[in-house]
Amino acid sequence: MTASHPVDPRLRPDNLEQLRKHAKQLLRSARNGDETALVRFTPVFGAVQSDSLRLSQAQLVVAREAGFSSWPSLHDEATWRQETRTKHCLGTATPLLPGEAINTDESLKLQAIDQIGLTCTDLDEAERFYCGVLGLQLSGDVPGVMKFFACDGVNIVMFRSDVVAPNSIIYFRVPPTPGLIERQLGTLKSKGVCVESDAHVIARNWNGCDVWVAFFRDPFGNLLGLKSDVPAK
Repeated sequence: MTASHPVDPRLRPDNLEQLRKHAKQLLRSARNGDETALVRFTPVFGAVQSDSLRLSQAQLVVAREAGFSSWPSLHDEATWRQETRTKHCLGTATPLLPGEAINTDESLKLQAIDQIGLTCTDLDEAERFYCGVLGLQLSGDVPGVMKFFACDGVNIVMFRSDVVAPNSIIYFRVPPTPGLIERQLGTLKSKGVCVESDAHVIARNWNGCDVWVAFFRDPFGNLLGLKSDVPAK
């Protein structure tokens, strides 16, 4: 993997005080020799000595993990978001005039998903399931912190945490072969995977295909799905 940090979705740049506390806690843990905390400094600073770490270094690590190049950049974004939220709460934000449309020219025009974040309590068990059972490829890792699983151009990033956070459903595409989604679900069952719902049709889409879905869970309770658009008979 590259030296740049993947974005940690848990570090939201909308609460500056919480981010400050997070950086201070990271520094305390690292100075106390916590390996999980120390390894988070590695992508930014390489090998570090716990007794020589400074708060500015911990702040930079937090900024990178939140998707920003520096702590000042994260600071400015969090400050702007808080000020904007305050204006809306006070009703001082400029409203749209009657009949005025939102200016779509100012939108980001995003077109692709880069990575999807999930949490787990055991990274080795996550690798066994996502590589050994689902057949994804391990595309990178930060030891003790996160692992990356490649899925046709999109990385599933598994963050280690003491508590598994609620997740949106990731649907894995199954080729549109009649009966294939049921056979694949049967394979998961044979491997002891917890199946939440057998394969079934939920709709007929605009292309004249029956939309088949099935649901299962990874070893940490994250809900996953299979989806197959099968041409209707």
